[in-house]
Amino acid sequence: MEFGSYEERQDVKMNLSERIGKYLQQNSGKKLTAGDLVQWFKVTYRPAYEEKRQATNKKTDEELDLQIGAEIRSCYYHGYLNNYGIQRTEEVNEGKSTLYYYYSGVDGNHNFSTSEAPNYVDTKQEDRGEAIRLTERLTIYLKENPGKRCTARELAVWFMQKFPQACEAKKRRSRAQKTPIDSDAALETQIVSEIGAHRKALEKNGILVTSERPRRYYYEEGENSSGETIAYAEPASTPHAVESFGVADKDQIHLQEKTRPSSEEDLYMPALEFIRTERGVLGKRIHEGRSSNRRGPGGNRWLYPDLVGMEDLSSNWNRGVRDYVFETEEKKVKLWSLEVKVEINRSDVREYFFQAVSNSSWANVGYLAAWDIKDSALDELRILSGLHGIGFIQLNYDEPSESQIIIPAQERADVDWSTASRIADENTDFRNYINAVKVYRRMGGDGINWSDWDTPEIEDD
Repeated sequence: MEFGSYEERQDVKMNLSERIGKYLQQNSGKKLTAGDLVQWFKVTYRPAYEEKRQATNKKTDEELDLQIGAEIRSCYYHGYLNNYGIQRTEEVNEGKSTLYYYYSGVDGNHNFSTSEAPNYVDTKQEDRGEAIRLTERLTIYLKENPGKRCTARELAVWFMQKFPQACEAKKRRSRAQKTPIDSDAALETQIVSEIGAHRKALEKNGILVTSERPRRYYYEEGENSSGETIAYAEPASTPHAVESFGVADKDQIHLQEKTRPSSEEDLYMPALEFIRTERGVLGKRIHEGRSSNRRGPGGNRWLYPDLVGMEDLSSNWNRGVRDYVFETEEKKVKLWSLEVKVEINRSDVREYFFQAVSNSSWANVGYLAAWDIKDSALDELRILSGLHGIGFIQLNYDEPSESQIIIPAQERADVDWSTASRIADENTDFRNYINAVKVYRRMGGDGINWSDWDTPEIEDD
């Protein structure tokens, strides 16, 4: 059967990455942008294109084209296109950067190694369009400077100085509207976030990460230079480092001078950025003002949280397993709930905690998050958490990626859909959140429609 035949076009369940992979394999040597591939997909697989329109509720072709373009980038980022030997290259022409997809001639996973990567020593190769991802550039730099320990911000500053043209291209490519990358300061913050989000990729390349805050990234020659993943290596100079997923030493929490946020609202974006970089959770804010209040004053007290999220449990699964699970009723995502406070004292810890208990009773995971907490309140919080399962996140307002999960939440196996329905009836933001989860699941986890979420967008690097 000829590829792209009528029968195959009707097979709307055929995976997007498989279609693109086969197409580029049969057109070896051709380089196409995501926009080119979207137009090819639209013409060749019109029934599948229209099904995606129904699944995503996109009314115009322009909106749907942007969605499919995002799916293509996601397929590449998660390695699905790589299974077909598809690679991506960046070409810079007159200061404009363009990403192209092409068939490399080698099928199967291709893992990065420094011996295969160009050794960047200046920006001239950047001008010729040589493409190395952020994680790979950082890997090369740290391996060329063994023992040097750098924070994410220090690495971001180095990257901006070393690759100014790549940074300008990153600014131009950014589609972020809620947190636009319109200045060097915004770009620096974005790169810091991306470094945190790609921490696991750095670890796979043999880079070690300390457990104390701020985290420091480094490469150690000798027994750790094999490229194995060694997470949160403990530096000898830090005897009491804080473990990000365990119970922290409370004396470590107040070590650094911190900028005090003026309100809870100031902490919403840092909290969303942290759960995205730390756990891959897509988040959304729930505005109290968008509730019906049909039950009168106080009728919805402690009903809905400040923030909600969706964690894709299958993001790192084998593609075949992932496709199967999305066709069954197996659990695919984990739903999060967060209640945010600026400060927690001994006098209000129980009130804030049980507010979190109340408005997260529907979710798989519930957290109370705060910029600061007093030692006596933290002791009480640990006791209450052991009884009710609500976790606690210490937020870092200045460096969101350096926030910490001080007390891990106890996961609930099932979502309480009855309570979720009650919240959805009262609040439009929550209804939109549930719909975004539904669309993500229906599409098999391929692609993220960023307009559905308030999470700062992390560029697929």
